[in-house]
Amino acid sequence: MLARRGSRKPMAVVLVHGAFVDGSGWRPVHDLLTQDGYQVAVVQNPTVSLRDDVAATRLVIDAQDGPVVLVGHSYGGAVITEAGTHPKVGALVYVAAFAPDADESVNTLIDTFPSGAPQMPGLPPRGGFIHQDPKKFHESFGADLPDDLAAFMSDAEVPWGTDAATGTVTDPAWRTRPSWYLVATQDRELPPATQRTMARRARSTVVELPATHAVYITRPAPVADLIERAARGDGPRQAGVRPVRRPASVKPEADDMVDEEPRAELARLEAQIAELRQTARELRDGLNDAGPTDIEDRSQVIYEAEQQEAIVGELERRRDELRAQLG
Repeated sequence: MLARRGSRKPMAVVLVHGAFVDGSGWRPVHDLLTQDGYQVAVVQNPTVSLRDDVAATRLVIDAQDGPVVLVGHSYGGAVITEAGTHPKVGALVYVAAFAPDADESVNTLIDTFPSGAPQMPGLPPRGGFIHQDPKKFHESFGADLPDDLAAFMSDAEVPWGTDAATGTVTDPAWRTRPSWYLVATQDRELPPATQRTMARRARSTVVELPATHAVYITRPAPVADLIERAARGDGPRQAGVRPVRRPASVKPEADDMVDEEPRAELARLEAQIAELRQTARELRDGLNDAGPTDIEDRSQVIYEAEQQEAIVGELERRRDELRAQLG
């Protein structure tokens, strides 16, 4: 892997968007990465078919000067899984994204979503394309998006081709490339449990973030931080989110993992730690009561509890730093 700084040039970063949106949503992440010296390209994949989106992505990879970190959000994860076998690709980053195996499609994975879990409010296909219900877009895609931005994104929705949804992966790149995965724990389009299962299967280095499916827009700093970790080759390990700088292009309310006034940050951390501890406790208590008996299901619950506890550990370290700072 190439180092982020030093005598060698940083790895290039190629960003691939998901369904119903275009590449402009990557702007905040793009700006943070370019500020840190990375060469960044955004693929405007048409989302008509998986094959065409892979072709568009490979063209952009071809144009880069050297090794590439290939990043995908949502359906873009399927695209990078197929396109990531390109010889220039050195690392993969999945941001609340699909990571299919061979002969799987996005639709195949949607069929495995946990019963009753929130998911994309798709309307019946028309003319070979799928749309989301505009009345449910804000709540589903990103409840933490500003109202005006969510309304515009819904009005500007890009139709998603059924051939993109059903296109199958032939040779998953995560089998031969190191990968990093950001799980959005408040995602209402791609269930967090499914994200964790895919990340575990791909043996990804995992970061969990309390954010929605729109995490790459509303929480760009932690997303950029994970991409830079992938570029440096930091991993594999399970990790929580460390505090990061506030991007100048994003309003403070859109990214709460920022440099806050110390006492306000301490109060927020205490509340978040308590919430995560309660979640982990409930998960483990469920195993001792009428919890799942299937080994795979029990393993998944234990994994989720461990993830919550790992994040608590990271937040507690930051809390202790603040307490020492405040005396």
